[in-house]
Amino acid sequence: MQIQQKIQPFIWLEKGAEDAVAHYQKVFGADQVRVIDTQRWGENAPGVAGTVMIVNFELFNVRMTVFNGGPYFKLNESFSLTVVCEDQAEIDRLWEQLPAGGGAPSQCGWVKDAWGLSWQIIPAAWFDM
Repeated sequence: MQIQQKIQPFIWLEKGAEDAVAHYQKVFGADQVRVIDTQRWGENAPGVAGTVMIVNFELFNVRMTVFNGGPYFKLNESFSLTVVCEDQAEIDRLWEQLPAGGGAPSQCGWVKDAWGLSWQIIPAAWFDM
């Protein structure tokens, strides 16, 4: 197996990995969020046998994993994903759509989605300052 991406974010969620990825498909477009595979809990595992354990997916060609790991570890602002936006319309759209379903916008371009993952929404012009 050839390694395509040496570093891959692994994001521990309490639950809802499939729902989170489906939400990202709605927000960013199904053409930008591709599910690679879904793995389920087996017999004698900590999770309920047959339920989703892991969803491997690509977001803008970056491979990531979301894991239904239970309530043991909580996401916080010490880890975030940054989205570089082309214009104000994209910023406004993401600001509204990313927290839909139970998340919350914060300040200075930070927003948290319904699964607790923090996002930084910044304009591309930021890099020209």
